[in-house]
Amino acid sequence: MEKFKLDIQRRIYGFAGLILLFVLTYYFMNRMYGMGDGSDAGDFIRGFQLGIFAAMVSATVVRILIYNAALRDDDKLRKLHIEETDERNQLIALKAGGFASLVELIVSVLATLVAGFFSNTVFFTLLGVVLFIVFLRLITKLVYQRIL
Repeated sequence: MEKFKLDIQRRIYGFAGLILLFVLTYYFMNRMYGMGDGSDAGDFIRGFQLGIFAAMVSATVVRILIYNAALRDDDKLRKLHIEETDERNQLIALKAGGFASLVELIVSVLATLVAGFFSNTVFFTLLGVVLFIVFLRLITKLVYQRIL
């Protein structure tokens, strides 16, 4: 259990670094690309960006709080360890992730086909997304074939 505690502490430090990265990225992107008052970006885009960054920071803070609570209470730490090492939960996550990835690929291909009728920019953007998904699936498959 001591090894798991050390792993949790490392995760907390990693998440704290991630929060710092999120905040710095948001700050510098706003400074570099002029997301101030005279920007071409609309209020919707600025609000969307702020919302995404706030959600990422909030989710990370929640995870840090959960880990801190687990480090202070042995029962919570034991429950967290069981939750993370349960083979049934791992298999469910693996199956759900694989299926979701396949559905994402199919929907992206269909969206690419439809976008080709309306806008070249959207078509090529979605084509890039589809190629990235295919490449990512191929790389992860090759990596897992070597590991497992």
